[in-house]
Amino acid sequence: MRNEFGTLGRALRASDMDFAKLGPDGRNLKALLVAACELVDGVRNERAVSARLDPADRQLHIFLRRRLCATAVEKLMIIFCDGRGRYLGDEVIACGTRNGVELDMQSLFRQALSIGASSFLMAHNHPSGVCSPSDNDIRATKRVAHAAPMLGLSVLDHLILTSGECYSMRTGDLL
Repeated sequence: MRNEFGTLGRALRASDMDFAKLGPDGRNLKALLVAACELVDGVRNERAVSARLDPADRQLHIFLRRRLCATAVEKLMIIFCDGRGRYLGDEVIACGTRNGVELDMQSLFRQALSIGASSFLMAHNHPSGVCSPSDNDIRATKRVAHAAPMLGLSVLDHLILTSGECYSMRTGDLL
């Protein structure tokens, strides 16, 4: 596997067809690799559950990179928090293309309300490696931030991640 993909990150980004080239157990190997990463993330999540979510926390950025940056398309993830800012759950709510992802606000708010969230953090990746918000990112974030209080919700931040950087829309005065 190391000869074929070089790094774990490249292996996780590889397609099922790339793994099939490794032989009859190639697809099983991909599933095993993904399951192992999810298990490690689960252990890390346990530590985060009782703590107040801090959008500037480097461990949070590492967690988000693992969930979002091992792909060639943009993904939008939401981390839901209770009234004290503690982790309730997370969900990748949209997958897009190499250059964008569409936010379904109705789905986002429905999920937040169904689990009793008071606030949430938005995060998405930029596979291009450019760690700055697009005009669409800014518009969508402002729409969500405007609508959320009408439902008793608040947006903690919207983070944009690349393999090496993290941009905070709140810190950048865009939220």
